[in-house]
Amino acid sequence: NLISYKKENFIKLIKKIKPDVILFLSGNSYPNNSENNELYDFESNNLILQQLLKAMSEVKFVKKFIYSSSIAVYGTVNNKQFIKENYKLNPESYYSLSKKIAEKQIEFFSKKFNINSIVLRLCSVYGPGLRRQVIYKILKNFNKYNRIFLDGNSKDSRQFIYIDDCCKIIYKIIRSKFKGFDI
Repeated sequence: NLISYKKENFIKLIKKIKPDVILFLSGNSYPNNSENNELYDFESNNLILQQLLKAMSEVKFVKKFIYSSSIAVYGTVNNKQFIKENYKLNPESYYSLSKKIAEKQIEFFSKKFNINSIVLRLCSVYGPGLRRQVIYKILKNFNKYNRIFLDGNSKDSRQFIYIDDCCKIIYKIIRSKFKGFDI
């Protein structure tokens, strides 16, 4: 059911459902939404997250919290290697800045209130039903023009994860015995 994203509502839900795991997959998931509105990501990601974290701390939820961040927190990485968690963070948009701030919010609450938290820095998730991003655009153009159009240059690269693989990873994390805060 749709609820208003407020601390009081989160408290009611957590007390009623008594979840073993809370996944935060909400907020802006498309960086272009905030190009002309610098507060869009902060309002749709960080303020809502703050309400949930505060609710979790007040009900003493210490089980498992999983947050979907973004590979965008690294900014532009000029190599062909896979990005690793310990790379320097370099947000280049309001979207990526809001994700970096969210990670710090979670780390703070995790340490202060013993909430077991994992941050997933997801790269471009794709799969059935997707209506944006490069894979959708390539397939749409191929179906329409029987050709593939690519922007950028041959040195560009991007990491992708198929939705089913992403779900398998999340499932393994849920089944694992993690404690504290980790990325």
